[in-house]
Amino acid sequence: MSEKTTQETEELRSAKSIIIQAWERLMEERGGLPILGRILATIQLSQEPLTQKQISDKTNYSLAAVSQALKTLLQYNAIRRHKKPGERTTYYSSQSSFSQTIIAGLLRWIETSKQLQESIKQAQKGINAFNPRNKEETREKEYLAKLLTDMENTINMLFTVFQKAIDELKSYTA
Repeated sequence: MSEKTTQETEELRSAKSIIIQAWERLMEERGGLPILGRILATIQLSQEPLTQKQISDKTNYSLAAVSQALKTLLQYNAIRRHKKPGERTTYYSSQSSFSQTIIAGLLRWIETSKQLQESIKQAQKGINAFNPRNKEETREKEYLAKLLTDMENTINMLFTVFQKAIDELKSYTA
């Protein structure tokens, strides 16, 4: 291999490493495990679908760890599982483009936040129905009412921000 080819290979390896590390950080910052980011990036960086064994080899994670991470990524709809005609081996590939993956993550966050919003409404009903018997209970009721209102306002603001981000990402991918 020539010196130039070796240098280009190292540059590509370096670029891929930066992408993988970015996905690990992104996943970790969203409350997930870095392994999910590493595996998702590994799948996205591959031009061909990968087997569980290939993913294990490329990431240096055990087959068991890769298996569990793949299940989670499938639940998030971040990847897809399929078989090639005439083969029994299962392959994994990226579900979509980077922007579509981010949109799916935002939509999942919005869905979770809607569930939280319902819980807040139920808690607000309970607080509104509560009749304090003393000053301490009155202060606690007021504090909880203020806290829930703040939570509700923040979630509503985030819905607006995320919907704008989703619309912009969709227009970018169109």
